[in-house]
Amino acid sequence: VGQGCEVDVPVPERDFSALTREEVRRLFDEVYGALFGRTYPDSPLEFVTFKTVVRLPTRPLRLRKLERTGADARKALKGTRLAYSPQQRKLVPFDVYDRYRLPAGAELAGPAIIEERESTTVVGEDASVRVEDHGFLFVEIKEAA
Repeated sequence: VGQGCEVDVPVPERDFSALTREEVRRLFDEVYGALFGRTYPDSPLEFVTFKTVVRLPTRPLRLRKLERTGADARKALKGTRLAYSPQQRKLVPFDVYDRYRLPAGAELAGPAIIEERESTTVVGEDASVRVEDHGFLFVEIKEAA
């Protein structure tokens, strides 16, 4: 009395309301017995928490491809802005691009700042960016000489 042992008891995949008290007790005793080597059939059980796992039919992720309107990143150029360069240890001009206007296939070299509502990508002068067909940015950092 006064002690508790919470044990997760999986139930069969069917209507939970169709389970009898005896069946719930049997399921609990099976799990408890496997964990602790014995059961206490005269001790009352108490439901503490119910966990539910719901699964939907799986389907492959289908990403929309960007329209190929040419690979010219200049269409997305908004201007330039001074930003800190760790390589030069000072403020230098960075090209600023509108992320949503970068077409698939576009390539640009750093230093650059790519702005969008959700994030900002800063590309140092030692890197370049390629926009792939689904709009993902691939940043390649050049190895130091």
